[in-house]
Amino acid sequence: VVMVLNSMSVSWSARIQIFLTFCKLTAILIIIVPGVMQLIK
Repeated sequence: VVMVLNSMSVSWSARIQIFLTFCKLTAILIIIVPGVMQLIK
């Protein structure tokens, strides 16, 4: 998928990679924050 998008438009593939990275970081935070809250209790 990334290769096809990259051949079509470099700027689009860059935007999609930034978006996917943001999604991954958000998912990690959603997992970590409640875990830290449990450890504090």
